[in-house]
Amino acid sequence: MKTLIFFFVIFFPAIALSQNKVNQALHDKCIVVMDEQTAALHAGDFEAVKRITLWKINNCMKFFGSDDLFDEQGFLALAERELGNLKEALQIARECIYKRYGIPSCHLEEALSLKALGLKNKADISGERFIRICERYIDQLQAKLENPNLGNLEVRLINSKLYLHRAMLNSFTRDWKKD
Repeated sequence: MKTLIFFFVIFFPAIALSQNKVNQALHDKCIVVMDEQTAALHAGDFEAVKRITLWKINNCMKFFGSDDLFDEQGFLALAERELGNLKEALQIARECIYKRYGIPSCHLEEALSLKALGLKNKADISGERFIRICERYIDQLQAKLENPNLGNLEVRLINSKLYLHRAMLNSFTRDWKKD
Protein backbone atom coordinates (compact mmCIF):
# COMPACT_ATOMS: atom_id res chain seq x y z
CA MET A 1 0.00 0.00 0.00
CA LYS A 2 2.84 2.40 0.88
CA THR A 3 4.43 1.67 -2.50
CA LEU A 4 1.19 2.51 -4.27
CA ILE A 5 0.83 5.78 -2.33
CA PHE A 6 4.48 6.62 -3.06
CA PHE A 7 3.85 5.99 -6.76
CA PHE A 8 0.84 8.33 -6.81
CA VAL A 9 2.59 11.05 -4.82
CA ILE A 10 5.79 10.99 -6.88
CA PHE A 11 4.81 10.00 -10.39
CA PHE A 12 1.39 11.61 -10.96
CA PRO A 13 2.69 15.15 -10.39
CA ALA A 14 5.62 14.37 -12.70
CA ILE A 15 3.25 13.06 -15.37
CA ALA A 16 1.01 16.12 -14.98
CA LEU A 17 4.01 18.47 -15.19
CA SER A 18 5.25 16.64 -18.28
CA GLN A 19 1.78 16.92 -19.86
CA ASN A 20 1.70 20.66 -19.11
CA LYS A 21 5.04 21.09 -20.89
CA VAL A 22 3.73 19.17 -23.91
CA ASN A 23 0.56 21.29 -23.96
CA GLN A 24 2.59 24.51 -23.66
CA ALA A 25 4.88 23.44 -26.51
CA LEU A 26 1.89 22.62 -28.70
CA HIS A 27 0.22 25.92 -27.79
CA ASP A 28 3.40 27.80 -28.70
CA LYS A 29 3.58 25.95 -32.03
CA CYS A 30 -0.06 26.86 -32.71
CA ILE A 31 0.80 30.54 -32.27
CA VAL A 32 3.75 30.22 -34.67
CA VAL A 33 1.60 28.36 -37.19
CA MET A 34 -0.77 31.35 -37.29
CA ASP A 35 2.09 33.41 -38.69
CA GLU A 36 2.87 30.67 -41.21
CA GLN A 37 -0.76 30.57 -42.31
CA THR A 38 -0.80 34.35 -42.77
CA ALA A 39 2.44 34.21 -44.77
CA ALA A 40 1.01 31.47 -47.01
CA LEU A 41 -2.16 33.52 -47.56
CA HIS A 42 -0.13 36.60 -48.50
CA ALA A 43 2.06 34.53 -50.82
CA GLY A 44 -0.98 32.99 -52.50
CA ASP A 45 0.30 29.49 -51.70
CA PHE A 46 -3.06 27.83 -51.20
CA GLU A 47 -1.64 24.30 -50.97
CA ALA A 48 0.26 25.51 -47.91
CA VAL A 49 -2.83 27.33 -46.59
CA LYS A 50 -4.78 24.07 -46.87
CA ARG A 51 -2.05 21.99 -45.21
CA ILE A 52 -1.51 24.47 -42.37
CA THR A 53 -5.25 24.98 -41.81
CA LEU A 54 -5.89 21.24 -41.59
CA TRP A 55 -3.01 20.94 -39.10
CA LYS A 56 -4.48 23.77 -37.00
CA ILE A 57 -7.95 22.21 -37.03
CA ASN A 58 -6.51 18.88 -35.86
CA ASN A 59 -4.07 20.21 -33.27
CA CYS A 60 -4.85 23.72 -32.07
CA MET A 61 -8.55 24.10 -31.51
CA LYS A 62 -8.40 23.03 -27.86
CA PHE A 63 -6.48 26.24 -27.20
CA PHE A 64 -8.94 28.55 -28.95
CA GLY A 65 -12.68 29.22 -29.00
CA SER A 66 -15.19 27.34 -31.10
CA ASP A 67 -15.65 30.35 -33.40
CA ASP A 68 -11.97 30.04 -34.28
CA LEU A 69 -12.60 26.49 -35.49
CA PHE A 70 -15.26 27.77 -37.85
CA ASP A 71 -13.00 30.60 -39.03
CA GLU A 72 -10.46 27.90 -39.88
CA GLN A 73 -13.11 26.12 -41.92
CA GLY A 74 -13.56 29.40 -43.78
CA PHE A 75 -9.81 29.40 -44.52
CA LEU A 76 -10.06 25.79 -45.68
CA ALA A 77 -12.94 26.69 -48.03
CA LEU A 78 -10.86 29.63 -49.32
CA ALA A 79 -7.92 27.33 -50.05
CA GLU A 80 -10.12 24.78 -51.83
CA ARG A 81 -11.77 27.52 -53.91
CA GLU A 82 -8.42 29.03 -54.89
CA LEU A 83 -7.13 25.57 -55.81
CA GLY A 84 -10.09 25.17 -58.17
CA ASN A 85 -11.98 22.70 -55.99
CA LEU A 86 -15.18 24.74 -56.13
CA LYS A 87 -17.66 22.06 -55.07
CA GLU A 88 -15.45 21.06 -52.13
CA ALA A 89 -15.14 24.73 -51.11
CA LEU A 90 -18.89 25.19 -51.28
CA GLN A 91 -19.48 22.02 -49.24
CA ILE A 92 -17.04 23.14 -46.52
CA ALA A 93 -18.61 26.61 -46.40
CA ARG A 94 -22.12 25.21 -46.15
CA GLU A 95 -21.16 22.71 -43.44
CA CYS A 96 -19.64 25.59 -41.49
CA ILE A 97 -22.80 27.69 -41.91
CA TYR A 98 -24.95 24.75 -40.83
CA LYS A 99 -22.88 24.21 -37.66
CA ARG A 100 -22.34 27.88 -36.73
CA TYR A 101 -24.45 30.27 -38.75
CA GLY A 102 -22.92 33.53 -37.52
CA ILE A 103 -19.38 33.12 -38.89
CA PRO A 104 -18.86 35.70 -41.67
CA SER A 105 -15.96 33.92 -43.40
CA CYS A 106 -18.12 30.88 -44.13
CA HIS A 107 -20.83 33.01 -45.74
CA LEU A 108 -18.18 34.86 -47.72
CA GLU A 109 -16.75 31.62 -49.07
CA GLU A 110 -20.22 30.32 -49.88
CA ALA A 111 -20.94 33.45 -51.94
CA LEU A 112 -17.58 33.36 -53.73
CA SER A 113 -17.85 29.64 -54.45
CA LEU A 114 -21.38 30.01 -55.82
CA LYS A 115 -20.21 32.88 -58.01
CA ALA A 116 -17.25 30.84 -59.30
CA LEU A 117 -19.65 28.00 -60.12
CA GLY A 118 -21.71 30.42 -62.21
CA LEU A 119 -24.70 30.46 -59.86
CA LYS A 120 -25.06 34.25 -59.83
CA ASN A 121 -28.55 34.55 -58.26
CA LYS A 122 -27.66 32.24 -55.37
CA ALA A 123 -24.29 33.99 -55.03
CA ASP A 124 -25.99 37.39 -54.78
CA ILE A 125 -28.33 36.15 -52.04
CA SER A 126 -25.40 34.62 -50.16
CA GLY A 127 -23.35 37.79 -50.66
CA GLU A 128 -26.09 39.96 -49.16
CA ARG A 129 -26.30 37.54 -46.24
CA PHE A 130 -22.52 37.80 -45.74
CA ILE A 131 -22.73 41.60 -45.62
CA ARG A 132 -25.47 41.58 -42.95
CA ILE A 133 -23.74 38.93 -40.84
CA CYS A 134 -20.34 40.59 -41.10
CA GLU A 135 -21.75 44.00 -40.12
CA ARG A 136 -23.45 42.42 -37.09
CA TYR A 137 -20.24 40.57 -36.16
CA ILE A 138 -18.26 43.83 -36.34
CA ASP A 139 -20.85 45.54 -34.09
CA GLN A 140 -20.54 42.69 -31.58
CA LEU A 141 -16.75 42.99 -31.55
CA GLN A 142 -16.95 46.75 -31.02
CA ALA A 143 -19.35 46.21 -28.11
CA LYS A 144 -16.90 43.77 -26.53
CA LEU A 145 -14.23 46.48 -26.56
CA GLU A 146 -16.38 48.57 -24.21
CA ASN A 147 -15.74 46.08 -21.40
CA PRO A 148 -13.30 47.83 -19.00
CA ASN A 149 -12.16 44.47 -17.59
CA LEU A 150 -10.48 43.29 -20.78
CA GLY A 151 -6.79 42.54 -20.61
CA ASN A 152 -4.30 43.83 -23.18
CA LEU A 153 -4.16 40.48 -24.98
CA GLU A 154 -7.94 40.32 -25.27
CA VAL A 155 -8.09 43.88 -26.63
CA ARG A 156 -5.40 43.05 -29.19
CA LEU A 157 -7.26 39.90 -30.27
CA ILE A 158 -10.57 41.74 -30.65
CA ASN A 159 -8.91 44.57 -32.58
CA SER A 160 -7.24 42.02 -34.83
CA LYS A 161 -10.60 40.38 -35.56
CA LEU A 162 -12.15 43.81 -36.17
CA TYR A 163 -9.42 44.67 -38.66
CA LEU A 164 -9.81 41.33 -40.46
CA HIS A 165 -13.60 41.53 -40.73
CA ARG A 166 -13.64 45.17 -41.80
CA ALA A 167 -11.12 44.31 -44.50
CA MET A 168 -13.20 41.31 -45.61
CA LEU A 169 -16.33 43.44 -45.78
CA ASN A 170 -14.68 46.34 -47.59
CA SER A 171 -12.96 44.07 -50.10
CA PHE A 172 -16.12 42.11 -50.78
CA THR A 173 -18.39 45.10 -51.24
CA ARG A 174 -15.84 46.85 -53.47
CA ASP A 175 -15.12 43.82 -55.67
CA TRP A 176 -18.67 42.46 -55.75
CA LYS A 177 -19.99 45.70 -57.28
CA LYS A 178 -17.45 45.50 -60.11
CA ASP A 179 -18.85 42.23 -61.40
